[in-house]
Amino acid sequence: MIRVLLVAALVFFGLLAFPDVAHACPVCFDSSDENRKAFLVTAAFLTVLPLGMVTGAGLWLRKRARQGQGTDVPPPTEGAARPGA
Repeated sequence: MIRVLLVAALVFFGLLAFPDVAHACPVCFDSSDENRKAFLVTAAFLTVLPLGMVTGAGLWLRKRARQGQGTDVPPPTEGAARPGA
């Protein structure tokens, strides 16, 4: 356990010594305003797309479940005896 913590600490301090190595990608830190806007729009789109797909699938399943509930059970007739009456 101590060995794992020692390795993690060495990696952490190594990244602190060389911060340029730790950058995720060159687009994130580009000074061009046009590139930065394109990156943000793309990131927002890629975040919203799966959320919309999951929401759409959930709504579709909900609609299908509600449609299925109405077809299996016939509606009660007016003259039918009620339980407990």
